[in-house]
Amino acid sequence: ATFQRVCFSCHSLNRVGDAQLGPDLNVPYSPVEYLGDDKLARLIRDPQSLRWWPNARMSAIDRKTLSDADLKDLLAYLHHMAGRKVAAPAAGS
Repeated sequence: ATFQRVCFSCHSLNRVGDAQLGPDLNVPYSPVEYLGDDKLARLIRDPQSLRWWPNARMSAIDRKTLSDADLKDLLAYLHHMAGRKVAAPAAGS
């Protein structure tokens, strides 16, 4: 429910969803796999604090929108889904 409320409007998961603004959060890799929990939590709270880039589209997600408990649950969900990937699309598809 937290993923749907906070992330799904911009991100897809396992190539499911109509959002095209941000990358898929499981295929080919989940951000928990390459960032880890601490860096991903920092990215969610303030994307520009992890790495500044001009024209970034992801806004910070504050504690009012996503409580610390919900953030912890979201990270656990992403770990869970990382073990349940759909096949990545073939090159050129």
